[in-house]
Amino acid sequence: MRRFLLASLLAAVPAFPQDEKRQPELECDYAEVVTEGEDRVFYLLNPKLRKDDVEIRADHMILWVPKGGTTLHFRELYAEGNVSYRRGVRELRAERLYYDRAADLAFVLNLRGRGRDPKSGTPFQVSAAQAREIAKGKFEARDISVSMCDYGVPHFDVHLERGTIEGVNERRPDSDTDLFHYDSWKFRGMNLAPRFFGVSLFTIPGFSVGSDQSDFPLRSLRVGHTSRFGATVMSQWGLTLRKGWIDAITPWGNDDEEDDHERWGEVRVDADWRQERGGATGLHARWEWDGYSGYLDSYYLHDLGRSDTGFDENFDPLENPDRGRVRLFHRHDFLPQWRYEVELSYLSDKDLLEEFWPDEFKEGKEQETVLYLRWKKDNLAAFAMERHRLNDFQTQIEAMPRLQLRWLDEPFLSCITDRLLYTNSTELVNQRYRFGSGVPGDDERTWRFDTLHELSAPIDLTFVQIAPYASLRGTFFSTDLAGEDAVRFIGSGGGRIRTDIHGVHDLRIEGIGLNRVRHILQLEARYASNFTADSVEVFPYDATDAAAEFEEASFSVRNRFQTKLLVDGKMQTWEFLDLGLQIEYYPNPLRDTTAFNENNLAPPFHWIALAPPFERRHWSNLHWDVSFRPRSILAVEGRGEVDLDASREEAREISLSLRPFAWLSVAVGQTYYRDITDAYTLGITWRPTEKWTLSIGGQYDVEADSFTKQRSSSAAISTTSSWRGSSRTTRGGTSGGST
Repeated sequence: MRRFLLASLLAAVPAFPQDEKRQPELECDYAEVVTEGEDRVFYLLNPKLRKDDVEIRADHMILWVPKGGTTLHFRELYAEGNVSYRRGVRELRAERLYYDRAADLAFVLNLRGRGRDPKSGTPFQVSAAQAREIAKGKFEARDISVSMCDYGVPHFDVHLERGTIEGVNERRPDSDTDLFHYDSWKFRGMNLAPRFFGVSLFTIPGFSVGSDQSDFPLRSLRVGHTSRFGATVMSQWGLTLRKGWIDAITPWGNDDEEDDHERWGEVRVDADWRQERGGATGLHARWEWDGYSGYLDSYYLHDLGRSDTGFDENFDPLENPDRGRVRLFHRHDFLPQWRYEVELSYLSDKDLLEEFWPDEFKEGKEQETVLYLRWKKDNLAAFAMERHRLNDFQTQIEAMPRLQLRWLDEPFLSCITDRLLYTNSTELVNQRYRFGSGVPGDDERTWRFDTLHELSAPIDLTFVQIAPYASLRGTFFSTDLAGEDAVRFIGSGGGRIRTDIHGVHDLRIEGIGLNRVRHILQLEARYASNFTADSVEVFPYDATDAAAEFEEASFSVRNRFQTKLLVDGKMQTWEFLDLGLQIEYYPNPLRDTTAFNENNLAPPFHWIALAPPFERRHWSNLHWDVSFRPRSILAVEGRGEVDLDASREEAREISLSLRPFAWLSVAVGQTYYRDITDAYTLGITWRPTEKWTLSIGGQYDVEADSFTKQRSSSAAISTTSSWRGSSRTTRGGTSGGST
């Protein structure tokens, strides 16, 4: 689509080649022919010139035809008044047009064009005050406008003061009416500006792209309205970074020209406007090459002040209107067994994330500043980490430093048996617990040495798998609550038992794609107990410090249903239904369920009650989850909790997505948490091309009786991207990495 936009704009007039077998057709209301030197000149009134699927019309037209030549194989053409050039569903209009085939020169005045992308059918329109061919394969236009808005005067467009496109590597035309017969192109633009209702948001002085870059600067565009921000316009502009550029500007760059055109990374700039909060901008970068990757995210806004909505009233008064964030992450595998990571996170205030990035505030990893080094060989690994607090308002644990050694599942007494496995985790850390500004309390600090030794014996009895374990943990603290050193030993034991039961059923339902069904029933039980623990009183920095006597058992049942689907001519296994139930049992509920307990952060089930105090109970909530995907066009996902003691539902999250076509998807969902929220969502996504999507969606909270999220009430246009981050990782027992 991009090539057609540029070529249509700057090469509006076709050159009909000599083809005696497929002659053009000419109709007109009046024609007069005169001789001028070596040419015959045709003066035409209301002409219609047609060849193949191309048609040219105008109020007046003049054709210069060499003597002895075929009538309509003209050398020059001039047309004026409602000039129309149509090819299929694409149409270009102009006030005046001049074309000199022999000299490869063309000029068009007041060019306007409409069309549809041949692959997706997406409508678009282009215009220019003037366009001309200044040399063979080189076109120039001024006062250019490109828009996907269907209105005669588009509500939004991208405007360029001047643009030049130059064809590279001329090829034989694909057809008689091939407008731009070049293998690739280069485009240069000056003073590019996105506009809404004719008002420019900002201006990029100049840019240059080529077909090998496929790098149109507009990355995403969203227009909408929310109760908190009013009208919003969110846009992002970017530029692909090539390896050759990086080699040229960095001291470590190489001279290898073979990879100069390969993608190294990308730079993006945000240009946002919120009616209630004002303008904002951000700078982002992503990079990835052999052995290293990373990203930089930054954002700045001069906040005009919060609205009077109930949500905004929950925040502290705004002390400084200049707000923003910076987040940096870089990972480098610099040797076969060595990796280092650098992470930095700065926030101007504690409410910024919740106000502008609520999803990251709720689900994202902790904002931290970390230096990390890892060595890993087979099942042996060592870690070193330095972690400092950068944001004063955060309550955070600093590590200065943290050193850890891990040895996983090493055969123990291998000369006798290979079923006894040894695992070791040893750690030395100098840690400080820093309270956030405004939180009462003095900082706590201690050195801690912790070592865990575990023996496990997984046994496979064909139909049943058993994995018992026993461990001993010793911990030394330089400072307890009394200011003295302390030592603690904990003995633990437990195990897991699991069985899988299979069955194949001859069930076939073509409507939902079932071609026989394989049922897998998975039953699992786990038991874990810290059965001995020395009594020490230390500040609870993390779960290691809070370890104490604790006992729990968990039970889970999972039903998986699989069938066979024909994919790319081959039958492949497809899991269309997955149902799971999990529950946990506490033999000593008075100790283990009536208050928050750090020990429940450990496996098997991670069940943590929401807030103390709690009633004494033996059983946790019953947790359920479901995934139903009979075909790729339909998906149902859900999970939730039921309090069996009180016979009530505590939580439910369920979503249904339908994708009837590759370019269209519809999603509806509900999120329910008792006495907190009952929200319904609806989203529609249209993907007209591989690069562009149009999304419209919103969320309504029944409990709050107001819209809590309106991602886009007008339009949301965004591009897909290949930006990459890493999934949540674990750094030597401490959360790290990036999301």
